[in-house]
Amino acid sequence: MSRVAAAISITFLAACLCGACSSEDAVSEAGVYAEDGPVRFYDHVAPIFKANCTTCHVSGGIAPFRLDDLGMARTYGKACTVATAERAMPPWAVVADGTCGSFKHSRWLAQADIDTIAAWVDGGMPAGDASADPGVAEPITGLVDGVEYAMPVTYTPQDDEVGGHHDDDMHLDYDDYRCFAIDLNLTKDRFVTAIEVLPGEARVVHHVLAFAVDPGALPMAFAKFSTNQQAIDALVADQGDRPGWPCYGAIGEGVRPGPLLTAWAPGGGVSRYPEGTGLRVGKDDIMVVQMHYNVTGEALPDRSKLRVQWADSVEREAWLVLHDPFLFTSIFANDPTPLPAGQELTTYNWKANRSSLNHTLDTTVGQELELHGIFPHMHKRGIGMDVTIRQGKEPAKCAATLHRWDFQWQMMYWFDEPHALGPDTLLDTTCKFNTSGDTEPVQPGLGSADEMCLLGLFLVEKK
Repeated sequence: MSRVAAAISITFLAACLCGACSSEDAVSEAGVYAEDGPVRFYDHVAPIFKANCTTCHVSGGIAPFRLDDLGMARTYGKACTVATAERAMPPWAVVADGTCGSFKHSRWLAQADIDTIAAWVDGGMPAGDASADPGVAEPITGLVDGVEYAMPVTYTPQDDEVGGHHDDDMHLDYDDYRCFAIDLNLTKDRFVTAIEVLPGEARVVHHVLAFAVDPGALPMAFAKFSTNQQAIDALVADQGDRPGWPCYGAIGEGVRPGPLLTAWAPGGGVSRYPEGTGLRVGKDDIMVVQMHYNVTGEALPDRSKLRVQWADSVEREAWLVLHDPFLFTSIFANDPTPLPAGQELTTYNWKANRSSLNHTLDTTVGQELELHGIFPHMHKRGIGMDVTIRQGKEPAKCAATLHRWDFQWQMMYWFDEPHALGPDTLLDTTCKFNTSGDTEPVQPGLGSADEMCLLGLFLVEKK
C-alpha cells in the first residue's frame, strides 16, 4: 500500500475505533455546519458517491464506513478530499483520463467530481435538499451462478526456515507456497468464462494461482516419473501428515502446469472474461491451486474457495499468460539482476515480442493474437508501471500507466479495444520502485520481501 493510502486507511480506522463511525452528524471545526451553499450533499455530492463509492461504502459493505449517510459523510469529508485528490480512492491504479489507454469499467474520477467533493467540504458540508437523495448503488456481488470448489483441507501456514526469520522491525515475516489438488469431475472439455477467489483467511492469503493440470501428461521430471500424477503423489508423500505440497515456483518441482485459469491478489474481485471468450480445461484435468501465504503475525488457518463459471463452448479460446523477465533472471537463468538499495526511484525495463511468450503457450497457438487485458503485479516497493505497445515500425503507443501502485488493490484492467499481438508487436514495460528503506540490493523473487515486475496478459485468438 502506498504511504498516502496507508495514512488515509489508518485515519479511517482510528476514527472508527474512537467511535466516529456513527450516523450522528459530526460537528465542524466552526461548531456548526453551513445551512446552505453552492455545493450541497444531497444535490451534488451524493450522486458522485453513488456512482463511484457506495458499492463498498454502504451499510453491510466491505468498506469500514458509509458514504450514503450525511452524518458519516461529514465525519469523513476531509479524509475523502485527501483520498480522492491523491487518487487513492476509488481504487483504480491506471491513469484513465484519455492520455494513455482506454479501459472498461473505469473507476477513475473526473477532476470535476474531485473538485466538487473538496468544495463541499470547504463550504461547510451543507446538507441541501434531502428529497434529492439518489440512494445507493447496487452492491458488488460475487459470482452467484458459479460452481464452488474448496481446498480439500484446512491448512495453517508453516515457516520452513529453522527458527523463522524477521523483518527490519523484528516482526515475524515468512512466506509459505502450498499447492492443493481439486477434483473438477468434468465429463468433457469445458471453458472457464469467469472465476472468483474467496480467501478463507484474508490476513494470510497473499495471492492465488489456479492451473488446469492433466494428471496423465508427461511431467517436467520425466526422467523420474511417467505422469504428472506420479510427480504430485511423490511430492505429497514426502510431506508426511502436512497437507498439500510445496510449490515455490509454479505447481511443484517436476510437475508440468497446464493453462493458468486465474491470478488473484487482494482487491481482485471476480475475473469475468470478455464475452465470447474462455479458458479451456480438459475433461480429465484437475485444478491445482497455488496458495501463497505471507505471515506477518499469527499463522492463521485457511480454507479458501473458488467459484467457476463454466461454458460448454466459446466463440474464441483465450489464454492467461504471466510474463516477468525480471523474475526470470532469478528462477530460470540463475543470474538475478537486483534493484539498487537506497533509491527513492529505481526502474526495471523489459521488452517482449510474440515469440517471447512461447514458453507459456501451447505450440498450437497461432502467432496472431489479441491482447484484451493486463494484470500488473509488483510487491511492496512498487510505485508505478508504464506499458507501451509498438506495431511494426509504427511509433509506440502508450497502453497503460500505473500512476500509483497499491499492493492491496490488484486487478485486471480490460482495454476498451484490444491490441493486436503478432510477430511484429513489441511490448515495452517499465516498473518503478522505491528502495529507500533498503540497505541491501533487492532481489527478484517470489517472496513478499523480494520484488517482481510482472505483467499478466489476457490473450485471445484473433478473429
